[in-house]
Amino acid sequence: MLARHGTTFIDYRHEDFEEVLRVREPAGVRAVFDHIGGGNLGRGYRVLGPGGVLVSYAFSGRPGRMVGDTVRGAARVKLMGLRPGLRTALSMVPREIAADHEGYRSALAGLLAMASRGEIAPRLAAVRPLEEAADVHGALERREISGKVVLVPG
Repeated sequence: MLARHGTTFIDYRHEDFEEVLRVREPAGVRAVFDHIGGGNLGRGYRVLGPGGVLVSYAFSGRPGRMVGDTVRGAARVKLMGLRPGLRTALSMVPREIAADHEGYRSALAGLLAMASRGEIAPRLAAVRPLEEAADVHGALERREISGKVVLVPG
């Protein structure tokens, strides 16, 4: 669905997205949506074209350092936004929901309708018994699982 709008997939785990984008988009890209943080923030920022924006959302810290890493990541995004010519945005989902609750509900209803019609589908990484929830969360934190995990009653 996104391909018809010019979107292409780059597997950042197996390809250097910075290098791929320099070849495909030598003038830079208009927007980067980063959900990982860390070193990827700087790499995403470097591939922006003039007037581009880096949007950071949903990144997580290292196990045992979630709060500190999140605060440092948010501060880094804000500081990057002070540089002239490029912009940054930090999306904190609970704050966004509170700011426009009806807009959020409408967007969510639209996404659920698209999923119901089969136009979009989550990428399922695994289906596991509910009893394995702690193990699944550990694997997610260690980034051993990428995608959505459905926990089902045993």
